[in-house]
Amino acid sequence: MTPMQVREKPPESSPFEHAVSQLISSILIVSLAVALGAITLVVYSDLILKPIEKSAYIAVEGNVSKPAEYEVFTLRHLQGDVGYFGNHGEGYPLYIQASSGSLSAKAVPDPAEITWKPGMILYVYRNTTDFVVTDDLSTIAGAQKFDGSEIQVSVVDSTNDILIYSKSQGIGGPVEEEFARGPGFTIYGWERFTSPPAPTSSDQHWATMVVDGNRDNNRRFHLQHNQLNNRFEFALRTTQMATTNQQARWIQSPSGPQQDVWYCITGTYNQTDGRIRLYINGNEVSSSTLDSSGIAPSPGFYQIGGPQGVTFSSVANQRKLLGDVRGVTTVEEVLLPDEILSIYSKGNP
Repeated sequence: MTPMQVREKPPESSPFEHAVSQLISSILIVSLAVALGAITLVVYSDLILKPIEKSAYIAVEGNVSKPAEYEVFTLRHLQGDVGYFGNHGEGYPLYIQASSGSLSAKAVPDPAEITWKPGMILYVYRNTTDFVVTDDLSTIAGAQKFDGSEIQVSVVDSTNDILIYSKSQGIGGPVEEEFARGPGFTIYGWERFTSPPAPTSSDQHWATMVVDGNRDNNRRFHLQHNQLNNRFEFALRTTQMATTNQQARWIQSPSGPQQDVWYCITGTYNQTDGRIRLYINGNEVSSSTLDSSGIAPSPGFYQIGGPQGVTFSSVANQRKLLGDVRGVTTVEEVLLPDEILSIYSKGNP
């Protein structure tokens, strides 16, 4: 009979050994916590704290037009950020992708660097080998008709290849009419008072559609109403006026807005004869002669009005227009009567 084996009781650890064991355990726990914290911080920094890159915002209107025996695709910068095509320029880097028939390619800028600002029009056309984009119709050479039955043109923010605008349009059908323009400036937009236009408080006087400026002595242009909002008003400041510290000069319509009626308001400055004009719903209602020095530089305070008003004379929420404002567009050329009437005829955007 095999004697029963008795397991020896392990020796008890000394108080010193017990303390060392607890210390090592604490160190391991702290080290693990530090490691987990570092991993969490890296992940948090990468996912949360990493700055989000803003992409360009540009409102674009595009159409096929036919200025000669060939077609172009016009891209009008309505409002938003400044961008550029090419290797260098102001604002966001952009490129245009065009596709028609057998050719699909990025449009080549001509000139090599083009800055695209609100009001500017670009022209995309095709030559024997490429699509080309230019800001000057007079420089187009070797243009051909678009191939196929449809053309697609896209504007892309090249920072992260983010699509800004894209449109496909058939070829061979009706095309957008081209209008003659001249040196100068145009601002236009649509408005509607949804409340009675007459002011009921001091912050509703001179209800404003759009202004480039924030006080009388620095505004570049201003589409607004008179103090009682019973007249339309257009103000503009020329370079010569700014140099001699003169304020913008203004003209008014003989009548004003009615509640719940849409109006297309256009102000123009013809640099050739120095004349400013105000149009309501495509019809000229007032004019005056300034000078031919060109429109003054922007003070950098472009504001579109509405129920919240604009900041004026260092006071926020002034000159409130109690209603809707749409389709505000600046053009760094003077639009002539036929085109102004055409804009009104197309209707509220």
